[in-house]
Amino acid sequence: MKKKLICFATSMIIAMGTCVPAMAAGVTATPNKASVSVDGTPIAIGAYNINGYNYFKLRDVAAALNGTDATFSIEHNSDFIFLNKKVAYTATGKELKDTAPTAAKTATESHQFIVVGTKEVDLHPYLIDGYNYFQLRELAQYLDFDIAWDNTAKAINIVTKTTPSSTDEDETADVQNLQKQIDDAKANETIYLDEEYAGTPGDKIYINKPLTICADTVTRLKNITFVINTDEKVSLFGLIFEGSKSTENALLIQKAGSGSSIEYCIFQNYLSDAIIINEIANGGTFNITNNEFMEFGLDKKKVDGAITLDAQKAMDVTYNLVENQFYLKEEVADENTMDAALTTTVATDGTGFYNNTFVKFINNMITKGENSYTVDMYSDIPNTNVTQE
Repeated sequence: MKKKLICFATSMIIAMGTCVPAMAAGVTATPNKASVSVDGTPIAIGAYNINGYNYFKLRDVAAALNGTDATFSIEHNSDFIFLNKKVAYTATGKELKDTAPTAAKTATESHQFIVVGTKEVDLHPYLIDGYNYFQLRELAQYLDFDIAWDNTAKAINIVTKTTPSSTDEDETADVQNLQKQIDDAKANETIYLDEEYAGTPGDKIYINKPLTICADTVTRLKNITFVINTDEKVSLFGLIFEGSKSTENALLIQKAGSGSSIEYCIFQNYLSDAIIINEIANGGTFNITNNEFMEFGLDKKKVDGAITLDAQKAMDVTYNLVENQFYLKEEVADENTMDAALTTTVATDGTGFYNNTFVKFINNMITKGENSYTVDMYSDIPNTNVTQE
């Protein structure tokens, strides 16, 4: 493919029962190939990705952490799973067997209640081949370990509390707190953020329900990428997305509902595109208005846009880009090293993926060096491609 520019949940149980079948329809669990270590020591442990999250077999995690300060035991019956912190785990001999899964599996929701110590907690396990799989970051909220992600090496490090806290771990906890706030919100709720959230490049926040997220005061999101994946409306208002020279993107919009919007936000300092949009509900609109884009496309080896449309399933969609400000780098050498206000992705044969998809680019200010100019256009993608530096 190539880009073409355009004018962007009592710990006393004796019997070990089997898990109750989940009642919900199955979802696909795909093998996760990220390497895993415990306090820096590599360990062979299998994992699956479900709806954008890493899920590990509960007994595998218990076996991996046995002997560390994060040791916990597992007991269960047909209705409850009991996790007991600081209690040695008793192995069954079935742990750490599927260390490198290669095929996708069907996962169903587990309806067992989860108790840590004496308190029921809000965890959401899945059943895969009869075993309980838990989201690793959810477990970390209730057990004595943290998660560190190395985006460059694509590696997960499980950090037990025997390791002193560091600045990076504090930043990771920051990201976890933000994710929990979003996960705990009800559909269509408005979340007001009033502090700075700092992560490390590669940290992602997943939004899988209709929400409005607003800045109550000046709210910076440093080195955090929002991943939006819902058929319903998501709105972002007044947020400051701040990357670094190793932060790829601010927003990855895998799917969003009609009427979704990004308004009065600032995007700055991104290695690649600030926003990538993959799919909008058929017949929908997406509004990008009154935002500022600066210092994006820092990797000068490729063409990057403040906004990139990769709308392979878009049908009858209208993108309204109104009164945004784009600050382009002045040192543009040629088409292969430049940045642009908006780019679109088309097939190598030039046919494209768009079906009756339009961009309304109205009263947007583009500044390059000392020169500023306003651009207005109405384009049918990809029938009309207009190069706009």
